[in-house]
Amino acid sequence: MATSSSSSSHHDNPQKVQFPIDSAAYKNLEKIGFGGKAVVYKAICVSRNSAIVAIKSVDLNQSTADFEGKLRGTKTFSLSHPNILSYHCAFTTADRRLWVVMPFMAFGSLQSIISSSAFPEGLPEPCIAVVLKETLNAMSYLHGQGHVHGDIKPENILVDSDGSVKLADFGVSASFYGADHSTGTNYTSATPYRVAPNGGGCKADILAFGRTAIDLADGGSPMSRLSLFLESEILKVKKRYQFSDCENIIKDFKTKKYSVAFLDLMGSCLDQDPTKRPAAETLLKHSFFHNCRGKDFLAETMLRRLESVEERLKKRNWGLGDLLDPNESD
Repeated sequence: MATSSSSSSHHDNPQKVQFPIDSAAYKNLEKIGFGGKAVVYKAICVSRNSAIVAIKSVDLNQSTADFEGKLRGTKTFSLSHPNILSYHCAFTTADRRLWVVMPFMAFGSLQSIISSSAFPEGLPEPCIAVVLKETLNAMSYLHGQGHVHGDIKPENILVDSDGSVKLADFGVSASFYGADHSTGTNYTSATPYRVAPNGGGCKADILAFGRTAIDLADGGSPMSRLSLFLESEILKVKKRYQFSDCENIIKDFKTKKYSVAFLDLMGSCLDQDPTKRPAAETLLKHSFFHNCRGKDFLAETMLRRLESVEERLKKRNWGLGDLLDPNESD
């Protein structure tokens, strides 16, 4: 398949390993995620010693989202942090698909993990502490650079085989692994049920972080279990999923065995007043993280219980078949 216009940034940094902007250079594509007009593949790059990569393929002919613009936006400053997943290159194919080539994260997204049979009631609290702390490291870096992620959620937090945790680069953060629940309606760039009712900015990222903490402990947000993500349903969710719901969820958590520190962390992030939500850098000093383990602990306690992201996709039954691009169906 020939390439057309390129949005690659691989010439911007001479120290960076260059990946080809030609779809013919990538072989053995195996589907590991899908949804809307996007499909994610595991593949090898032949010219880079068969390096394993992940490729997100977006149908530009049927999508109104400005994915190319978002990618160009990431070139305005340097993204370099161990907890942020940057892309190798990106380009447009001859048949108008945007290919974003990224490092392969073997265990996929936190959403795919908490949706698996291994954790039907959510992750253990010590594991939650690790992934949240690593995510906060990425958020603190982004906010320190004067940038907002805009779509913090389990779908955009990825885990590798060694327990490494990375936040998907905000320029291409639309559900990199797992289902992309976008309807294609371009009225908001973030997942609708996570839009902060009191405005955006870094404080909106903190709100989304708090809701992500709930998701990880509960095994998935109640709002992420909609069978079909039609616009009419999303509008209903935006009206119904307000702060009172978050407060009720936290009350329910008090009947479970969660630490006071964890409840305090979630509560501070979900404060109705954005000015009272702590900054990411401040949250890193929260008592919840005082005895936090590292990635080795995550690999030993959480990942060993999981099947591969490929196997989990095969078993997944989220009722998303009608949302798939017919040209991408198995």
